[in-house]
Amino acid sequence: MALLKLTEIAPNYQRKIFGDEEIIGFSVYSAVNEEKIGSVKDILVDENETKFRYLVVDLGFWIFGKTVVLPIGLVWIDLAQQRVYVKQITKEQAEDLPDFNDSYRLDYDYEERVRNIYCTPANYTLMNPMLSVLPYGPMAINEIAIFNEGMNMNEPNGYSQEAHRAREARANYNYHHYPTLYEVNDNDNPRLRVYEKRLLALKNRVIPK
Repeated sequence: MALLKLTEIAPNYQRKIFGDEEIIGFSVYSAVNEEKIGSVKDILVDENETKFRYLVVDLGFWIFGKTVVLPIGLVWIDLAQQRVYVKQITKEQAEDLPDFNDSYRLDYDYEERVRNIYCTPANYTLMNPMLSVLPYGPMAINEIAIFNEGMNMNEPNGYSQEAHRAREARANYNYHHYPTLYEVNDNDNPRLRVYEKRLLALKNRVIPK
């Protein structure tokens, strides 16, 4: 599940994807209390499925000097006011979100820390919630992390059943397990769906008008 910045994979994104509806640079507001919380810096795109997964948001003076990623399913766009609203976020949640910058990669553990702010996973075990983010290669922000787990010599192959379940969760995980976080809601964001279609067309070198 490689996540790439939109501004890197589609340098002409403004004209070919958004047209005159440039959302990178829009102000970001909490839908809970109409408080301005930052601005959109970029969008992270799922390279495999050519779908938006996160907004990269500079929290500005709300939490000075912090940049975070927000799952695309939690936002909706007001083009008239040039705003992006986040359906559910408090300052406490934003403070708990892991920092993001260009020297980080979004591996399983990083994304799990983001997911755990908004929901409690029922089927997946976070092996090490305090694991620090790791440097990423130039071609992909998101790569499966190499992780350490305890050995139990009383279990087959030396691993506990819990460790086996965690390994299986990592191996089988995909964004479809959390559709409310990672899928564009057509009712809330019909324009985002249009942008995704244009991005796919751009990837296939056929750009619709």
